[in-house]
Amino acid sequence: MYDVSGAVLPEWRRRGIGSALLRDAVARQRSVGWTHPSDVPKLLQSSVIGGQLGGRALVEAHGFAPTPSLELQDMVRPTLGEAPAAPLPPELEVRPARREHMRQIWSLFRTATLDGPGALETGEADYQRWASWGFWDLSLWQVAWYGEEPVGMVLNFLRPDEDEHFGRRRGYTEFINVARDWRRRGVARALIVRSFAVLKQRGMQEAGLDVYVDNLTGARQLYESLGYQATGSIRCYRRQL
Repeated sequence: MYDVSGAVLPEWRRRGIGSALLRDAVARQRSVGWTHPSDVPKLLQSSVIGGQLGGRALVEAHGFAPTPSLELQDMVRPTLGEAPAAPLPPELEVRPARREHMRQIWSLFRTATLDGPGALETGEADYQRWASWGFWDLSLWQVAWYGEEPVGMVLNFLRPDEDEHFGRRRGYTEFINVARDWRRRGVARALIVRSFAVLKQRGMQEAGLDVYVDNLTGARQLYESLGYQATGSIRCYRRQL
């Protein structure tokens, strides 16, 4: 998968700058693609915020087609109070996450997301990038364990840079995944509700997440039942490299 993205300041739009940049980005990605194995399918991908009609027109004019199954919806819970009771199954417990747990948690994340849209095979480099992300704060993570095995997760994080820019206090309840054998038992709901309390303790006022519109696990309906509201969308476009 070869991503291309960009932006043009409003006062400079409609002058062909976006088209020129996109052509250059595609050419650069194509030159990179030539260095990779020829027996692997290769796709260009670009994401456009739902309301950006000019961006959509631009990528479509360059041969990109929307991929409805990969459309993401932004959702926000505008308050962290008044959360419903949501107990975990009695066989599970939440324990503090530590660095030595990260590979197990990554394994759960990769296994669980194989059921969803956009799933890709990953390797060691992908794990290293994920594990070294600068906004991780393991004290915020909510991970449910069955013995020594993680079976549910909400990997909460904060983005102080965004809060300062937008003048808000938003915590993110992301990487929500439950092992297949533990789904439909209230695990995700319980971990999300616990996340509200943890984020509130850290001074946050709202919670945000992204969800695939066509998620087959019923995730969007779960989030709506917990008070999240749709605030926007991101469309995925693809074409052959």
